[in-house]
Amino acid sequence: MKTLVTGATGYLGIPLVKALVCRGMPVRALIRTESKSHHIRHPLVELVKGDITDSKSLKRAVKGCDQIFHLAAFAGIWTRNPQLYYQVNVEGTRNLLSLAIEEGVRKVVLTSTAGVMGPVVNQGVPVNEQTVYKPTFFSLYDESKFEAENVALGFQDRGM
Repeated sequence: MKTLVTGATGYLGIPLVKALVCRGMPVRALIRTESKSHHIRHPLVELVKGDITDSKSLKRAVKGCDQIFHLAAFAGIWTRNPQLYYQVNVEGTRNLLSLAIEEGVRKVVLTSTAGVMGPVVNQGVPVNEQTVYKPTFFSLYDESKFEAENVALGFQDRGM
């Protein structure tokens, strides 16, 4: 079983790739630059240079994979180009999921952020994916990740 990890050289991606490799699983790691890939170099790891906003490079990464862990995101707290949050987090997720369906990927795990739940309203009551809430976002990052989750939920209706 081949597993694609987007955001493989990031804060969560590095330990995930290492954990998968420790289980003997072959990993295809989507990377933007090779300079950060030294943490995940291993015989079971295939590095694929690309970007989730570029469908052509993304298609190469998705092809032949059975499952995907989608961790790639633009997580900065500020940028000169606020559209990056939407382009990377929302449209990048849409690109990935569209190609996953096209290529017959069986399972995709999307990593989001607690910020999509907004501030705690009911003190002491845990929230989850079924919690009904009116989101209040503290950043464009949180808002874009909320939109990306909604994109992903839409793909459930298409069999993902």
